[in-house]
Amino acid sequence: MSGRSPREKLIFAALDRIVEEWQFNELPLREIIAQISTSQEIPIHIDTAGFADAGLDCDTPVTNGVSGISLKSALNLLLDDLDLTYVVDNEVLKITTKDRAAETLVLLTYPIPIAQIDAETLVSVIQSAIGPGTWSCVGGQGMIRVLLARNELAI
Repeated sequence: MSGRSPREKLIFAALDRIVEEWQFNELPLREIIAQISTSQEIPIHIDTAGFADAGLDCDTPVTNGVSGISLKSALNLLLDDLDLTYVVDNEVLKITTKDRAAETLVLLTYPIPIAQIDAETLVSVIQSAIGPGTWSCVGGQGMIRVLLARNELAI
């Protein structure tokens, strides 16, 4: 799979690392995010425009504690209570609303053995099995293309 920058690959690797322990007691979300960014050595951006559109405040006090789980799971637990999530976009881990995250499109390419697979059949299977209502052929935003010259699918 390609399409991710080296910085984004580092962020995804960090998301798989185990959080030894974190404990936050009534700290503003902005401070918690800054501490996580520093301790995990990854750039984190708060989508303040998305927060404002949803009527959320970055200084909301949060209490949360976890240990021995991946950073991705720890973030999910922290953010889910606030109806927030994260996406990796523009070489940062962006904290945003679930609605704004759903609007984020990412281009990834996947190698396919063209000689062994009918690529158009593969596209059809993917579109019917994964988010059938989200593809451009039915009015959604998702796109998938066969790049025959490169033996890849661009999604």
